[in-house]
Amino acid sequence: MAQDGELDEEGKLSRDFSAQEEAVIRAWKAAQKAATKKPRTFYKCCDEYLIFRGVDVTTGQGKRSYGRWRKFAQYMPDVVLNDDTPKALEQALDMFQEAEKHKGNKISSIQRDTNEFIACFNWINQEYRLNWRPVKSKLSASKKTQNEETKQKLTLTRDEQAQLLTSALEANTPLAAALLLLFQAGGMATEIARLRVEEDLWLNHEYPFVAFLGGWNRATKNEERPRYIPVVFGLELIRDKLPAAIELLAKQSEPSQTLTQELQKMLLPASKQRHFTSHCLRHTFRLNAQNVLANSMATMAIAGWSGEKTNKIAMQYGAEGFSHSESLRALHQEQRKIFAHLIKQEQEYKGDNSNVLPFNGDKK
Repeated sequence: MAQDGELDEEGKLSRDFSAQEEAVIRAWKAAQKAATKKPRTFYKCCDEYLIFRGVDVTTGQGKRSYGRWRKFAQYMPDVVLNDDTPKALEQALDMFQEAEKHKGNKISSIQRDTNEFIACFNWINQEYRLNWRPVKSKLSASKKTQNEETKQKLTLTRDEQAQLLTSALEANTPLAAALLLLFQAGGMATEIARLRVEEDLWLNHEYPFVAFLGGWNRATKNEERPRYIPVVFGLELIRDKLPAAIELLAKQSEPSQTLTQELQKMLLPASKQRHFTSHCLRHTFRLNAQNVLANSMATMAIAGWSGEKTNKIAMQYGAEGFSHSESLRALHQEQRKIFAHLIKQEQEYKGDNSNVLPFNGDKK
């Protein structure tokens, strides 16, 4: 505060402010600015998180992600961020999980959605240094229903795998090409929908492969999922029709449903008794690898299962670098081992068809 004798004739301070006085003035200005600033709300921060994640709501993947948040918004009000926010979020998570279980949704699916909400919360906490306590979910991935614990994963028999290959080659369509690549990748339909034709398809290489890198936004399920997929059968079909499949699936809100329907058509009449989904191909990939005692490191690297560091190392070199790597040849060898029965079948299919002359009517 100014003392007697320190003000000039106009009432202004006739000396410089002390360090303590400068600090008081800065604190007062900050308090005034904070008082006029709009409070930060949970929904606003969630929007910022989706931008941080690079979620494009115009794509199928983006619409699904946004749809999950819309469901969760029914239980989580748009509260101003404060010390009570963690408790409000946990209550909302409990209500969301109970509602999803009541609908009959799988525990693993509910847990996956819950993890995304908690990841958003943790990002907000870290981004704004709020020092909140960690949010915990009552739901655990290990707490499965008795039905889920005993339920076996559906896989294709050898005969059904052979039927899929033959049906795909005869159909010669974009979706047929997508299914054959999906099988060899042990992957998901969304991974194909995000492929970039010019950057990710290396199908004219000595060891043909496709780079599953998550598209332009590098959107992958986990850090093991970016990977390189050796293509050892159906190469001509995939090379010819895959670009059209990518364009088609990228426009679908549910690309997995589109490929599931196509898979069921190709596996008739067996699919009338067993409900095949596109994810069955991932389970079948693992079973094939186990049956031929394929190298476990190569198997995890191809399909992107957790626990393998090969993909993390390979990503440092990019597709161009990996195309000159000895690892690519090694992965091709293991992939040929996993799918030896289909490689042989394709060779026989081509041989049989090359001996069939086209019918041009009766010759006289």
